[in-house]
Amino acid sequence: MTGVTVTYGSRAELCAQTILGAIDAGCQNVIVVFNGCTESVVNEVQTLTRRQSLSVTSVINPINLGSAGGYNLGLKTAIDREPDLIWLLDDDNCPEPGALAAAVQEWDTRVDVAVFCSRSGSPDHTKLQQGWPPSLVFPPSGSFMYFDIWQRISRLVRTRKAATCTPIDLGRSVQVPYGPYGGLLVTPALIRKAGLPDPSLFLYEDDTDYSYRLGLAKAQLVWCRDALVIDQDGKWTEKNGLSGLYGVAASDDRQRLYIATRNRSTFDLRRARTSGFLLARMSLNVVVYATMFTVSALRSGRRSNIPLFFGAVIDGFRRKQRPIMS
Repeated sequence: MTGVTVTYGSRAELCAQTILGAIDAGCQNVIVVFNGCTESVVNEVQTLTRRQSLSVTSVINPINLGSAGGYNLGLKTAIDREPDLIWLLDDDNCPEPGALAAAVQEWDTRVDVAVFCSRSGSPDHTKLQQGWPPSLVFPPSGSFMYFDIWQRISRLVRTRKAATCTPIDLGRSVQVPYGPYGGLLVTPALIRKAGLPDPSLFLYEDDTDYSYRLGLAKAQLVWCRDALVIDQDGKWTEKNGLSGLYGVAASDDRQRLYIATRNRSTFDLRRARTSGFLLARMSLNVVVYATMFTVSALRSGRRSNIPLFFGAVIDGFRRKQRPIMS
């Protein structure tokens, strides 16, 4: 069992805890990709892990290649070692006791499967834990930026009935359309079949794109309730106290706003292109979402985010990769 994590900036303490958690959970060794980290950060992580005699391999990128480039290199390094299984973790992930064992047990009962651990910081996974069916948790084909009018109505109906409805018992696992890197358990054979993460996506939605490709490679994508992984750091859209569309519209991080919007637009259009009906459905969702985004940006005093958003959507639809914005 080999663990893979990617870190950046000055997150040495978080990363060291993730490494220790992976080893304690059952990984024989961990590959750490340092994405543009300073020498002092690399040395700090290596010192912390060496002190506890942990088996760690460092892969050092002089520049930050984003999560896409980092996991691309980390997985490439991992599959060359031919482990039975590879466990991906974000650098702020803290596996709960028994998390990896539960994921392995789920993998062991199926054929051609990739298992997603249940992430504490994932709104999707929280809804699954609460008994929401995947059809109401994950945006359907034809949605745009996680928004779909028909699904929104269904969610409102379910929320209003929540007081009288009994949550659905999903069992210990359920099939999902995609998931995050952090907590993903996968085999080298499946990685070779699906390929590696696309480095051009840089970050944001690159895990969605990659896990969806695992599904296209005929793998079952399964979320495991009992394999709990704690997120120690929050999502970027929550840094301003907001989340979802409103958090994005009010964001002061123009680079993240551009990349996340561009990449999700590309992903959404790819899924909708399978039929004329889905394209029409997505077109309506684009109009409604763009209107809500514009209003939210104006209300939050982030008028400059409006042309940035529309430019990112156009680039995403055209699969145009502009230089990373400052």
